[in-house]
Amino acid sequence: MKSRCPASTPDQFAVLRGYKLNFPFWVEKRWEGSGAAGIIQAQGSLVEGFLFRMTDDDFTRLDWWEAVHEDKYRRHMITVYTRDDAPIEAQTYIPTCSGEEQFLPSRVYLDTIIGGAQDCGLSQSYIDFLRAIRDD
Repeated sequence: MKSRCPASTPDQFAVLRGYKLNFPFWVEKRWEGSGAAGIIQAQGSLVEGFLFRMTDDDFTRLDWWEAVHEDKYRRHMITVYTRDDAPIEAQTYIPTCSGEEQFLPSRVYLDTIIGGAQDCGLSQSYIDFLRAIRDD
């Protein structure tokens, strides 16, 4: 996060309810060829994550990394919940595609996601879920 958004600061754990993790895009040039992560609405599901405080410049940089200019993702306001179940308004990137087609993430990409989850203190059950995406 620091390399892409240098002024960002870690804030706190959050859960997004009513969504699930998916991999709706294929990215050939990075991550050794990989499905790229996104979220899609899914009743009864949740996505764990971590909030960062960001400047406008950080968002401009992250928009570029998330291919907003290529219409791959769009930034959306969402409501997430803290460990204490307090609601917080936050911004996230949601894929513009339907999410019906799925691509397996590369091992290096998934390991990066898992490493971030561990560094940010996501639950062990969610980390186990991430590990189960690839069983190799």
